[in-house]
Amino acid sequence: MKWNQAFEHELTEKARAGELINILDTQKTSHAHTAKSADKMKALHLLRKKVKDTRLLYELGLSFTRMSNFTANELGVMILSDLFELNPQEVISEVYRTADSENWEVREWAASAGGNILSRHFQTAYPILSNWVGDPLPNIRRAAALAVMYAAKELPERYSEQLISLVEQLLTDRDIYVRKNLGPFAIGGALLRYYPEKLKERILSWHLSDNEQVLWNVAMIFTSAEGAKDKNFALKILKNLACDDRRYVQNAVKAAVKNLAKRHKEDFSAMIMV
Repeated sequence: MKWNQAFEHELTEKARAGELINILDTQKTSHAHTAKSADKMKALHLLRKKVKDTRLLYELGLSFTRMSNFTANELGVMILSDLFELNPQEVISEVYRTADSENWEVREWAASAGGNILSRHFQTAYPILSNWVGDPLPNIRRAAALAVMYAAKELPERYSEQLISLVEQLLTDRDIYVRKNLGPFAIGGALLRYYPEKLKERILSWHLSDNEQVLWNVAMIFTSAEGAKDKNFALKILKNLACDDRRYVQNAVKAAVKNLAKRHKEDFSAMIMV
């Protein structure tokens, strides 16, 4: 019997959390110590489809997040994000905890769960994530940035100012884990894609800052594929940043120019020579 057949059989029989994870763990990989993403998504689909009792599904999700098992934690946090309204405080507590997991894949799933909650329950979740950006744990601050990234895909433009304002609070964050996910991904990869005009207005303000971390993030926005689309806007911003003599800012500008030159070599050739 294939794992997914055994998984579905368990769901229709006793739906025991431990047994479900034991079945899925037969697909565990050596590098991430969890099942492959495709298999976990199949399992998540089966859970959502077969468990009609929302209270039972919620209890399964809670059991999963509290297991000492990374695969279980990933499934559990997504299930709970679907059922946020059943117990918002408890769900947020579980998302927060898994967002600081020792396993990087679990942290990714927790951030995705945060984005799921933010897009579906914006008024309730936004103040919570606004607190997360000031959390002492860098994994939590990073989860807030990525939650915005995931939510931006689902939320219309009327939410753009608030989402941009949320990540704006992280622009001065020097933690390497936060900054690597902020400028290039949360802002450059998502907010610029879904709210280009609103974000460009804010970038025009940001790039006048004297804070080198803010300027680093601004430059790194243009290392993304989305950041390379509007060459004239990129050139305007990067020419100004290139005047900053701090090495930290210069290195970010060079990374951005290198990315842009792949698509617009003639426009950025002079900056490459600098």
